[in-house]
Amino acid sequence: MIEFDFDNARLEAAAEGLNGTREQIEAARTRALRKTGKRFSTAVKREVAKRERMPQKAIADRFFISRVARDDDEVTIWIGTFDVDPFSIGKPSQGAAGVKVGRRSYQGAFLGTIYTAREKVWIRLRSPHYSPELYPTRKQHHSGYRGDLSAGEFGHRFPVVKAAVPIDETVKAVAAQKEDEMGEEFMKIFKQELNYEIFIKGMA
Repeated sequence: MIEFDFDNARLEAAAEGLNGTREQIEAARTRALRKTGKRFSTAVKREVAKRERMPQKAIADRFFISRVARDDDEVTIWIGTFDVDPFSIGKPSQGAAGVKVGRRSYQGAFLGTIYTAREKVWIRLRSPHYSPELYPTRKQHHSGYRGDLSAGEFGHRFPVVKAAVPIDETVKAVAAQKEDEMGEEFMKIFKQELNYEIFIKGMA
C-alpha cells in the first residue's frame, strides 16, 4: 500500500500570486491527487512489466486507487503482489525441451491439469531444471493427493511444483523509486489544474 500526502502550505505557496479562491485551490488539489494516483499506478505497472518481461495486462488488475473527496489530503494506492501465473503472460506451448510462455522458457516443465480443472505449468521437484526462482511455491504436490484427478497420467512425475512469476520484490523496488518522483509530479499537475480553474473555468 502506498500513500501520497502533501503539505497544504506548499500548495498555497504555489498558488500565491494567482489570486485563486480557496474553492479553486481545493478543486485543483483534488484533481491533482486523483491524476497523480493514476500516473503512479501506470508508471509502476509499465516498469514492473518491463523488468519482468510480461505484458502490462498480466498485472493490470493488481492496482486499486482510493476515492479522493474534495477535502482529502491524500490518495492511497493498493498493489497486489502475489505471484503471476504464466497463463496470464501468454499462451503456453509444450515442446520437447519444456514449456514456453511469451518470452519465458521453462525447461523440463510440462502442462497438466493436476489438482485443478485448468491447465498449469509444472515441473518435477527432482528435475535438474527445477529452480525455486521459477517455481516459488511453498507447497509440493504428491501423487495420491485427494485433489489429483490425473495421477494415472502424471503419477510418475511426482512430487511436482507449479510455475509462477514472483513480482513482490520488483513491485516494492519500482514503487519506492516512483514514489520519490511523485512529489514533484503532483506539484506539476496541481499548478496545471489551478491554472485551469482560474484562467479557463473561472473565466467561462
